[in-house]
Amino acid sequence: MEATQKLVDFILDVDYEDITEEATEVAKQCFLDCIGVSLAGSVLPISEILMSYVRVIGGRSRCSIIGSDVKTSPVNAALVNGTLGHALDYDDMIFPLIGHPTVPVLPAVLAVGEFIGASGKQAITAFSLGFEALCKIGAAVSPSHWYKGFHSTATVGTFGAVAAASKLLNLNEEQMLNAFGIAGSQAAGLKQNFGTMTKPFHAGHAAESGVKAALLAKNGFTAAKNILEGQFGFAKLMADRYDFSVIDKLGNPWDLVDPAPFFKPYPSCGGTHAAMNAMLSLIEEYDIRHDEVESLEAGMNPIAPEELIYIEPKTAFEGKFSMQFCLAILLLEREAGLAQFTNEKVRNPRTMELMKRIKLYVDPEITASVPPEWGDKSAVVKVKLKDGRYYTRKRDIRHLTWDELISKYKDCAKVVLPRDKITKSIEVVMNLQKLENIRQLMELTY
Repeated sequence: MEATQKLVDFILDVDYEDITEEATEVAKQCFLDCIGVSLAGSVLPISEILMSYVRVIGGRSRCSIIGSDVKTSPVNAALVNGTLGHALDYDDMIFPLIGHPTVPVLPAVLAVGEFIGASGKQAITAFSLGFEALCKIGAAVSPSHWYKGFHSTATVGTFGAVAAASKLLNLNEEQMLNAFGIAGSQAAGLKQNFGTMTKPFHAGHAAESGVKAALLAKNGFTAAKNILEGQFGFAKLMADRYDFSVIDKLGNPWDLVDPAPFFKPYPSCGGTHAAMNAMLSLIEEYDIRHDEVESLEAGMNPIAPEELIYIEPKTAFEGKFSMQFCLAILLLEREAGLAQFTNEKVRNPRTMELMKRIKLYVDPEITASVPPEWGDKSAVVKVKLKDGRYYTRKRDIRHLTWDELISKYKDCAKVVLPRDKITKSIEVVMNLQKLENIRQLMELTY
């Protein structure tokens, strides 16, 4: 049996009761984290551009845009919410996808879920299946797909979105195969756009494309039924090497549990996080000041230079993809939260001078110990001070606890929501399986 057919069969067969309690718990964490970062993203300039676009193209007012009382079509809502969720690059990541698993999938779930009045259990089921489909396909083509210049969140994310939307719309086998085929011809996103507004648009476009594909297929639109493995299909054209044997492990384990998503403590590219953890540890232990630093090196495996492409960033977007800025701002301000990633701070003369002393390099030991598809997992930082002292520290990425995730959500949500809605939305998400209609959650997002 071919990969696309196996995937569709799995989606058709799974119900809420088939998803483990542990996976369900992580799914709820994904909901909370993504809604939170979307709320924070809704006050950025990119939001007004998107809202202007939605007003121009119109659409039946059925679905919510996070951070706004505006209603629009499910396709438009998926586009806007997916883009807002990735606008700060603060949303979760997972390996070996080398990408962001929740942000292409959840906006599709929320849009279609609100459109049909789905229950909390239906939303969790659809999200878990979309997450699983995305991660297994990502593992099949990684890291080759990434090295060819594709942004997996955008490309593979489209399949995650269509899986979730198709489940909610109750597509039959033929319709779902067609939906995957339609989605495959929309799966796009290039790493050249990292550090610009188009990078978060990748996530929104993936969510939009998944919803659009499922709606078209439900109404009889046809497509190739072997889009993943076909002669001119996704894998053969967009990866030099791939292995669809991972499809045989669908739900065993659920990727929500193993390897599990990584929720970000900093609003920057995941490739910066291990080094930032190491740098912050050294700052706290030795009270290192920025004016004491003669040179600073951050070592990772070869994935890092592929994503951290800005040595001299000029904007906050570019700063998120600059190891130089991320380490410099830690030295200058001893924290790296939403307030640190601004155009003003990136362009500050002190920041620009300090960035000149920071270098990113490929470390042989990290390269030997960390597989390419897990490239962001570890980093080593080496700091030389002007008085001759020298410190080195290796750190991995750090997973947030539930309590830390809730604190992050509150910090993000407070830019839009009053305190009572923040409290109520947390309660609803933590008990999502009891929710009668997803619209009750969406009413708390503006």
